[in-house]
Amino acid sequence: RTLLTFPSVLSISELHLQPLRGTSLQGLKQKSCIVQQIVFLRIPGQGLDNPDGDIMFECLWNDGATSVLDLSKEQKAAMESMVKSGEVKLGETQLDISESIFSGDDKVSLPNGKFRIENTERAPGRNLATTSDRTSGTKRFLAVKVKDVNNYVLPDTTAAISDNIFGTGEHDDAINLKSQLYDCSFGELNVSVDYSNLPDVENAVSSPGVLEVDINANLALDSIGTIRSAITTAVNDKLDITLPGPFDHVMYLLEGCYVDCGWAAYAIVDGWVTVYQGVNYAAVGVQVHELGASIPISS
Repeated sequence: RTLLTFPSVLSISELHLQPLRGTSLQGLKQKSCIVQQIVFLRIPGQGLDNPDGDIMFECLWNDGATSVLDLSKEQKAAMESMVKSGEVKLGETQLDISESIFSGDDKVSLPNGKFRIENTERAPGRNLATTSDRTSGTKRFLAVKVKDVNNYVLPDTTAAISDNIFGTGEHDDAINLKSQLYDCSFGELNVSVDYSNLPDVENAVSSPGVLEVDINANLALDSIGTIRSAITTAVNDKLDITLPGPFDHVMYLLEGCYVDCGWAAYAIVDGWVTVYQGVNYAAVGVQVHELGASIPISS
């Protein structure tokens, strides 16, 4: 286990847990959680509503749900440094939250000035494969067109979505995610939406590579974590799987953003899911940028 403190920055009094609104995590969820990182791609000319900026850390719970890690400036800088050095392994490192505060807006606030970590086995489904395998071979993708409780849904047909991402033909879109990942990997990475050996999936998709789901969440009110969890649950239920299941990568397509906005898309670093809002899913630059956060692509 590793104990981090910041004595050169914080006074002794600040090293103690400060009173915060919320509920102690004692008896709630778990005493530790897996650290994962989200990277946002901001819309040019717009600021992010998220106070953490382009990078945000989350607690990943055993049930697959997430909560935002509310870190101090010093804690966030230390976490980012430890991710870069490899001391914190995204999807593996357990964070001790036994003395933390769980607030009503689904955030976990750590005691000021310190946190404890412990590296464990990697969480199931966190990455495509080993690092070397992730940039070569055939990778099975799925795009998910989402409709929320307000009936907010992308107006694009599933056939158009399929063509925009995978180049399957409706608009003869020759430049798409599939073609660009193939080119950027020098022909070593092939995106596939061939589900011929997955009859349940093949029967469920509306167009090649595109699944439609209804979610029990509100795009206009709910947090990005709540929305993402609702999509995961809807896909799991519809396909009778536990994501990522047979897929190497899954793309969640939202009609728009109404809470914590300013981003075109975001990725869970070294994970299996990326999330896009509005027409941004169809922009090849956005597609490749977000997949690059999950797959180390040569350029």
